[in-house]
Amino acid sequence: MFGLIDLNMENYKGYNINTGSLMTFDGDGIANIIGIDIDEIYSQNDGAVIKAYNQKRNGLKAYFNDVNIKTIIQENILYSAAFLSTSSGIIDIDGFIYSEGKAITNIVYSEISNFYSKYSEPIFYINNNIPCPESSMSFQHVKINNVYEDGTLFYITRCSVMIEHSEFNNIHECYKYNNCSSFKELPEDKTENSIFYLKQSETAPYFVIKNSSFNEIYGKRGMYIKDGTLDMQNCVIKNSYFQYGFTYYTNLYNCFGFHKYLNITFENNNSEIGTFFYFDDIGNKKNIMNIYFTDIKFINNTASNYGGIIYSNARKKTDLGKISYIYDDSHAPSYNDEDLDYINKLKLDKNNFVTNPTHIEFDNNNDTEVIVIHSDERIEKEYSCSIYDDYGNKFSLSEGINDALLDDLIIYELSLINVENKFLPTKIYGSYQGYCLNSSCKIKDLRLVGKPGDYKLELKIVSFGRYYEFRDNKIDMNVKILECNETGYINKDKNGINIKSWYE
Repeated sequence: MFGLIDLNMENYKGYNINTGSLMTFDGDGIANIIGIDIDEIYSQNDGAVIKAYNQKRNGLKAYFNDVNIKTIIQENILYSAAFLSTSSGIIDIDGFIYSEGKAITNIVYSEISNFYSKYSEPIFYINNNIPCPESSMSFQHVKINNVYEDGTLFYITRCSVMIEHSEFNNIHECYKYNNCSSFKELPEDKTENSIFYLKQSETAPYFVIKNSSFNEIYGKRGMYIKDGTLDMQNCVIKNSYFQYGFTYYTNLYNCFGFHKYLNITFENNNSEIGTFFYFDDIGNKKNIMNIYFTDIKFINNTASNYGGIIYSNARKKTDLGKISYIYDDSHAPSYNDEDLDYINKLKLDKNNFVTNPTHIEFDNNNDTEVIVIHSDERIEKEYSCSIYDDYGNKFSLSEGINDALLDDLIIYELSLINVENKFLPTKIYGSYQGYCLNSSCKIKDLRLVGKPGDYKLELKIVSFGRYYEFRDNKIDMNVKILECNETGYINKDKNGINIKSWYE
């Protein structure tokens, strides 16, 4: 249909349709279509079932009611929406979409089930050329069930979205069988985010999600919304898997806006890192998103690596932080005053709240102990130190060198430093470099060579594995090297290093 057309249609039925697009609207017009019942429609390189494009003034204004379409089969070389593609106007559907330009689509009382595609592509692709002041897409009382491939549900550019009283069930089922087509491709934003991805926006868009449920959703990340306003209320997210959290924030971009989560139930969800919030080194940029959550219920959620609920700035693969894993206590979330007593009780259970390592402590040495030796005399006692976080949690490291990857190893170096003159030459024989295993960094069987005097034997972490570097990364022991004035012993440079040793 071409031009300014006023179309009214009722009770359209079709079976085994083998054609191009079922309805194509070119230009402006009005369409009221009530009662569509189609069982199997096939097309090849012809695009969506319904297309509207080439706006003259206001574009198409269409109203669809009581739409029932089963089995859409398409063979397209290039990306195409399955059901609706629109570049202008307003589309109301009561009862799969590509949208661009100034198009507005409203879907009410509809159900979409059993969608399978060969490749991972967005289900609702909204690509506005200019910012749209109104909601570019709204969902009310919509059910989406059984989407097999892992293209993001909503891939959004320069627009706003409203979802109310809707259900999303069994989305990206290919994760269950580990055979998503994207696993063979390079990472892309259209497959890295399972529910929402905001591509870009010159104006602050808004996203409203109310009274809706997300059940059995699978993907690397749940939502990645860079800026604008997010208002999520009275929603349930359950029985889902998000590798890097339901909500994802990063410092790769400046973040603007206000995100609010109110009365959310988050239950029986799994991830590798931070099931609910994933913060990737946020804070290095000048503009930081304001994020608030109130009345959130977390029930039986598990992270296989770290951050059972919240993750921030962690790198090491370990089962740490049943509730929260953050960089340090100064980066911890702010809690309401009435919640502090409960939070403090939770902190009594070790491993609920964990930070990146922050300091080292000796296991069997104190500040007053002094190791008294002669130059080049062997220290036979084993000393060990452990790594802790801001909450006093002791880190458990790799159990053996065979179990650890090279990038995971925490490596230390030893130095012998004279207290009065740090430039005085010294020498350490033995393992002056090593790595930390099990729960500690151990040193033994050392020979310390130096002139008589007071020294510090310093252990310093020089490689942090997959943790972030921390400032308090060194610790020292007191050492006193005695004068060699005992009979029967030789005081001589036996090692050719211009420092005398004490030996028989």
